[in-house]
Amino acid sequence: MNPFLEAAIQAGVIGRDVALASWQRVFGGQREPGGTPWDPVLFQEWNEQPRESFEGIRDFYENDSYFVFICSMSGWPGNSLCPLIEPIFRPEMRVLDFGCGHGNVGIACAQRGASVLCADASRRVLQVIDHLARTAPLPVGTLLVQQIVPELGTEQYDLVSSIDCLEHVQDPIGVLRSLVTATKHGGYLRLSVFFGAHEHAPYHLPQHAELGNYGAFRGICESLGLTLLKNEPGTSDNGLYRRN
Repeated sequence: MNPFLEAAIQAGVIGRDVALASWQRVFGGQREPGGTPWDPVLFQEWNEQPRESFEGIRDFYENDSYFVFICSMSGWPGNSLCPLIEPIFRPEMRVLDFGCGHGNVGIACAQRGASVLCADASRRVLQVIDHLARTAPLPVGTLLVQQIVPELGTEQYDLVSSIDCLEHVQDPIGVLRSLVTATKHGGYLRLSVFFGAHEHAPYHLPQHAELGNYGAFRGICESLGLTLLKNEPGTSDNGLYRRN
């Protein structure tokens, strides 16, 4: 198991026996997960009982198997900054990591001196991040995102990161608009959306079709006052934007 899952056990978020059993069931052994982008066990479970609502997807995130799967993706601690963020990063930044998952982006920024808020729909993940922030210690706060996105404020953040998150929410364009509003003018948004078909990306909600495709998403961002500065090499959905 990796450091993030060990931290979850230490924080009392999941028992060691349950974590080991879930790891065995999801990955088929004590090894690190392989290269498949979506674990076949969770893929099958999602397809057998499709979740079409926030409540359903939240419950799926909270089950032991998915929690262990998310934990397995974390490289914390000592993770490096995202290549898109590194050139523009400043230690005094205020950062929002929205849909943070294991919190790698937010934690990496906090390790370098930024003040960070990690937001997610999973209570269990946020409990682990709170534990990591206390024990490190790091300037990281957490925010639980329920069906209605909490007020994120106006021009609060120098950098907003939302990686592969908008395809998981019921009002993706509304959430994107809130993220833009929360970013300072001249600030940055690190955005990506996975536009796989619903059957290939089983943890997505069908509402993400509102975002269209890669080209359409860029157009929506530009209509909200964003300028694309750079794409991650080899991708069209993974970009750094600046708020005008």
